[in-house]
Amino acid sequence: MKFLMGTIVLATLIGCGQSARQTEAPATPASAEAPAQDSLQASAAQNANSVAATSWQYHEDTDSGSGDKSRYAIVKSRNTIEFGFPYAGAQRATLLYQPRIHSPTIRLIIEHGQILCRSTSDGSNGCFVPVKFDNGALDIWRAQMLSDGTTNTLDFGTIDDNPKSPAICVADQLAKTKSLAIRATFYYEGDRTIEFNVAGLSDLPLPALTKNQLDDCRAKRAH
Repeated sequence: MKFLMGTIVLATLIGCGQSARQTEAPATPASAEAPAQDSLQASAAQNANSVAATSWQYHEDTDSGSGDKSRYAIVKSRNTIEFGFPYAGAQRATLLYQPRIHSPTIRLIIEHGQILCRSTSDGSNGCFVPVKFDNGALDIWRAQMLSDGTTNTLDFGTIDDNPKSPAICVADQLAKTKSLAIRATFYYEGDRTIEFNVAGLSDLPLPALTKNQLDDCRAKRAH
């Protein structure tokens, strides 16, 4: 009888041990690796979007009145800038290129903040902005604010489609280089350098400059 009771107790203990081992078994490797795979895919997608954002993106607008279509390209800066209150938060600047008959529209646009571009002598609209293409020498380009009072946009050309606009000189450089750095001045924030990848601007027409225009561009860069 004692032998029978011992056998029953031993069998019960063995059964409990097996049940405990089954309960404490770890989760399957597949379920454990799923979050890591999702995180990897999300990271890859984010990186892909980041690369696309800092390359030229092409758009087309249609005038609601005339029905005329216009194409333009924009590229986001590869670096971010950050200002203090009330414009706190990192942001990327935008470079816009839009062809016109004689001279293109080329603009630097920020999301938040105020660009300063006034003459130091008489306060008139306009300033000289340091720019640098690739690893070349520092250039100084003429720029101005928009006539509507917008403070987040800097125009490197003229409002009218002027064949003598300095924008044709900037466009000529955009067609030949891969990177552009612009040093702009901001209200209460000082100077900031904004960098762009500008290679690959090929889907929109670029101005074909005459020899006189090229000479004029070189003269402007020399001053």
